[in-house]
Amino acid sequence: MEYCPKKVRNSFLAVFPTDAPRYLSLIVLDEPQGIEETHGFINAGWNAAPTTGDVIGRVAPFLGLQPRRTDSQRGDLAALIEASR
Repeated sequence: MEYCPKKVRNSFLAVFPTDAPRYLSLIVLDEPQGIEETHGFINAGWNAAPTTGDVIGRVAPFLGLQPRRTDSQRGDLAALIEASR
């Protein structure tokens, strides 16, 4: 296998629930694509991390875990980035 500097693989590791960890989630994306929602970025913070949150949000109820925050309380990553500029 040859090294290719233009290939991207992203990953994000998370535990949940955060106050008493019982589960571990590892999401790996092979060659993620920048889209309008990610503002064209392809790094893990813009794709693997939100994907991990979506997966945990869908899996947690099956494990008997309920969300402790609403989506409106999560904040908007794009707004935080814009505010920091």
